[in-house]
Amino acid sequence: MADVDWREMLRNRWMLAGLGVAAAAGLFVLVRRQRAGGAAPATGSQASPAYSSGSIGTFDSTGTDVASWLGSYSGNLQNQLDEYKATLTDTLAGAGAMGAPYIPAGVRTTTYLVRPGDTADSIWSSVSKAWGFSGSKEQLLTLNRIKDVSVGQHLLVPMG
Repeated sequence: MADVDWREMLRNRWMLAGLGVAAAAGLFVLVRRQRAGGAAPATGSQASPAYSSGSIGTFDSTGTDVASWLGSYSGNLQNQLDEYKATLTDTLAGAGAMGAPYIPAGVRTTTYLVRPGDTADSIWSSVSKAWGFSGSKEQLLTLNRIKDVSVGQHLLVPMG
């Protein structure tokens, strides 16, 4: 912890002005309380009870209102999670039905990340030049079991 130079702080005009304002505000509050009949109790003001026995009082339903709202909110979140889970499960089940790409044994492969602006034609052109892929564009799509490419997709490409 850094050492505080109190002498330097007491020479600072802004610090002295702040201390003066705080002292004046404290003195003002003290004088107002004494004029009003003494200082406030040490425990602070007492909160009214949620109920009173023996007489008609007020009932504070804040706790039950908050609990009810939290229950509704929690239920809604659970419904959203259930819907998301169902959608995700259906999507994954559909992806599993497509199966993994078939690569014959002994064939070396690499992956190609589809970037914005890529088309099946441009990908086929670049992989056939770069990695010696001798198949057609349709073979590349069939190998990856897709009909078209989408951004962010990783394609398996056999290396010639």
